[in-house]
Amino acid sequence: MQLPDTDNIHHQYAFKKGYRMALDGKKQASMPSDIRRDMQMRDFFQQGWQQATEEALLANQLRHQPDWRNRAIWFVLMILGGLATAAHIINRVETEQHAKALQQATEQSQPLASIPAESLAILNEQQRRDLNHLKSQVSEQPLALQPIIDSKIAVDNITLSQTIDQRQPVNPLKSPIPKYIREIYCYTEITNAKGQTLYHRWRTDKQILATIPLEIGSDNYRTWSSKKMASGWQGQWYVEVLDSQQNVIARTEFTYGLTTEKQP
Repeated sequence: MQLPDTDNIHHQYAFKKGYRMALDGKKQASMPSDIRRDMQMRDFFQQGWQQATEEALLANQLRHQPDWRNRAIWFVLMILGGLATAAHIINRVETEQHAKALQQATEQSQPLASIPAESLAILNEQQRRDLNHLKSQVSEQPLALQPIIDSKIAVDNITLSQTIDQRQPVNPLKSPIPKYIREIYCYTEITNAKGQTLYHRWRTDKQILATIPLEIGSDNYRTWSSKKMASGWQGQWYVEVLDSQQNVIARTEFTYGLTTEKQP
């Protein structure tokens, strides 16, 4: 409340009365009769009323208007929301581009064996013969064997078996191994490789099927790995022992399938 510029206590009384009645929500018609009868007191009453009304209106506006902190927070949230939306859009575009590139690369590198039969139906007889000849050349392309190097690591024993029991091979296998045997173990005795990681590499004459790490725990160590087999993998196989640099230090070979006789 800002009092009017007057020393008259009656005028100040009228001003304060109008101010308080306005704050209480009362109407000017409820003005006291002693103020109503005096024109000057009535003017000061109305000034107090007007001041209270204006202050109440201003307070209401300030209450519903966010302060600068709220505005700043809102502005920051808007920026972060825009950045998040932009990042999402960029990530989505990059993902779609990567998927498209991967699909194109897959289509371009599609192996001959995976060409669907309906696509082959449009080929004439000569084109079929050429395609079959090309497929046979690809499938028969050999994968060269690495030479066996001299090494301080000694491979004292390599045995193929049907299982391992108490760190010893059980039911040793001899080549050719019949295709009804669906898992083959390669048992190996290693010397002078304590603390190193060696490898068993299972491969055919055309492709590498598995490379299995072997942690060597002592100077004279027995270890093994195994390979699940499938009837479609009939042919020549090799199990190679690799040093920590994956150089070949020993190799055994066997033929899988191509026979149905059970081994003794």
